[in-house]
Amino acid sequence: MIGHDYFSSNTSMVNIIGNAVLLANTTGTVNVLGYTQYADVTGEVARTNTAITTRASALGRTVAFVSPLTDYTLLDSRLPGNHVLLIYEMESGGSGSTIGATWSATLTSFVNSGGVVIACNYFDTSWQIMNSSGLLSITSQASATSSSINVVGTTDPIAAGVATPYTGLSGSSQYVTSETGIVTQVSGGNPVVIHKQFVVSGCADGTTEVTWASNVVGCRGPTTNWGAYDASISTYCSPGWIMAQSWIVNALLVSPAYTDDVKYAYDGEGCNGHDYFATRYDSYAQTRSACGWLSSHHWSLGSGGYTTGIVDGVVCEYP
Repeated sequence: MIGHDYFSSNTSMVNIIGNAVLLANTTGTVNVLGYTQYADVTGEVARTNTAITTRASALGRTVAFVSPLTDYTLLDSRLPGNHVLLIYEMESGGSGSTIGATWSATLTSFVNSGGVVIACNYFDTSWQIMNSSGLLSITSQASATSSSINVVGTTDPIAAGVATPYTGLSGSSQYVTSETGIVTQVSGGNPVVIHKQFVVSGCADGTTEVTWASNVVGCRGPTTNWGAYDASISTYCSPGWIMAQSWIVNALLVSPAYTDDVKYAYDGEGCNGHDYFATRYDSYAQTRSACGWLSSHHWSLGSGGYTTGIVDGVVCEYP
């Protein structure tokens, strides 16, 4: 939640919105879907986009603004494939409570899979989208125009390059909230920028079956043969996650920390020219000490070159 509308801005405000967009879970181009149904397209929308591209350019990054979302009922069909949902200020109306409630399930899934949701605000109802969707708990808003605003979340990536204090220009807002992820707040007042981080599922479709560590999860995937699985393996882990490295077979995949009726597979880093997988398929049990693999409990190995054998899932790691 960003309490600025970007009709006017200073360097600190530019860096805040740019840093927030660049939290996107990708090292390539960041795809931004902007919600413009109740926004001033030639004013705040255009100037917010300029602020974002200014910050991105300074950091050597690229941002692409896809065709905007002009009808909130179409979010489900428009959000896939994008990294960021950007809610511009809603100066021409709209019920943030209604929109947020409608979007709740979609936004929850989006952030749990690594997506970024940003709301900008000018005494309008965009904060109610964040509240009624369940993403943030915000009770009310008040003016922060011309206020001295301090950076309190000094290690938060959104605070990079932000002066403390900086001045909240026209239309800036502060919020009454129970959230703890406060990046900036009015001197002696309430938060202006709130950053809540959700636990990201490493599974692209959210089907986490097992969690061995905060950065290592087992996902249920489609049943297929080794070769087909090897060819499409990158589609099963969330953006930024990778197929788990070979050390995990010995370090984590031991009894009883797995689900017996779910098979998993993961990358052996191309050992011996193959991408080896470990699955719960005992007839393929083997040890490949040259690759750092050991037969660990009931887990067993197969290679992407096989045309037989069943693979029902994948182990994903956040490196």
